[in-house]
Formats: sequence, structure tokens, C-alpha cells
Amino acid sequence: MARTRIGLLRLTLALPGARSRKDRRRVVRSLTDRLRARCLVAVAETGDPERLREAEVSVVSVALGAPTVRARLEAARDIAVRAFPSEIVDWEIEWAETGH
Repeated sequence: MARTRIGLLRLTLALPGARSRKDRRRVVRSLTDRLRARCLVAVAETGDPERLREAEVSVVSVALGAPTVRARLEAARDIAVRAFPSEIVDWEIEWAETGH
């Protein structure tokens, strides 16, 4: 029987051109809106919002079985990298498993 799997994709963005919080927010909002619309995932900014030229966005997927979660997170990563190729400077996927 497949177990419920939880996957977390953490994206790190470099925003050297951000001159204001509004510039920073525009990029982060564009990314989070795009991922929510195209993938079955939850998305949130998880980094320090006071850091003007850097941002962290976390993407979470929950499903039965790791292949589904991995596919969703990889799709989200690919969308982010294609949409913001110079801003995405790092990413990592972490896993959790429920007891059921």
C-alpha cells in the first residue's frame, strides 16, 4: 500500500536588480502565482522578507506515493527555472513520510 508522502521544494532567488520592496515583491508574487496556477502544490515565501536582493520560496506537495510528489515538485522547479532563469540560484527537495 502506498504511503502518503510530503515533499518540499525550496527555491532560492537572487534579485540583484531589486531596488525596492515593491520590485522584490513583484518577482516573488509572479513566481508564486505561476506555480499555484500550473501545479497541484502549495506555495509560500519562506525567506526573510526584509532581505531586498534575496528571496526563498517553498513549494509543498502531498500525495500517495513518492513518484506523484516528485513529478509535481520537478514540474514546479522546471517552471520556475524557465520563467526566472537568472533569478533561481539554488533549489533542493526534502522528503517527509506520514505514519499512515
